Amino acid sequence: MVQKRLTKRQIKEDPLLTWTVRIETYLEENLKRIAIIVGAVALAVALVFVWRGMHRSAEAEAAAKLTEAQFQLWSGNATQAVASAQQVIDQHGGTKSGRQAHLVRGDALLANGDPQGAMAEYRSYLDHVRGDRDLSRVARRGLAVAAENAKQYAEAATAYEELAREEERLLPERKKAPASETVKVGGAIIQDLLAAARCQAGAGDTAKAKALYDEIITKYGAEPQVADAKLRRAELAAHAAAPAR
Repeated sequence: MVQKRLTKRQIKEDPLLTWTVRIETYLEENLKRIAIIVGAVALAVALVFVWRGMHRSAEAEAAAKLTEAQFQLWSGNATQAVASAQQVIDQHGGTKSGRQAHLVRGDALLANGDPQGAMAEYRSYLDHVRGDRDLSRVARRGLAVAAENAKQYAEAATAYEELAREEERLLPERKKAPASETVKVGGAIIQDLLAAARCQAGAGDTAKAKALYDEIITKYGAEPQVADAKLRRAELAAHAAAPAR
């Protein structure tokens, strides 16, 4: 049976056929341009996968080298750890491990007796990283320790106390965590307040130091670290009562 060819009038009267013809016409006229666009999209997708693969590979390499630097530091070879961490920063600075290498290098410099250099590394990490609260706290605590080692006691005291106050604000949230973690956080608050009081005393502000020790004794009386606060508080009182020579 011979199929009749549709007339233009029939095509015009049939919406489905009309759209089919329009699509066919468009494809015929724009086939080359469509092929180019599809090819470009395919290339872009391929490049994304290649970039992701390269990024994962770079991150894996950086993580391996950073682990080596950490092992050197933990093994007591701080000088080598400084160099290894710097290599990670130079070669993989754009990766997560490359940014974390500033923390390892800061720790290594601190262990090597260079608190000023350590402070620079901790600040570099804080300048480049946002959103990682835990590692940011590590960097800030490193800054406090380095400032204390550099005998910048007032700056160190402020840094320690800021860390303690921040943890106190987060304590209600932390109490929802397992009991062991909550105890650990409470202990960290006391340690930071003890360090802040110690540095205030080092800076010559004994009144502020005594106030911090009194706060620890009053608020955290059941914790074992309170014994240290009582001892330090008594030493300050004894020193203040001693006759001048």
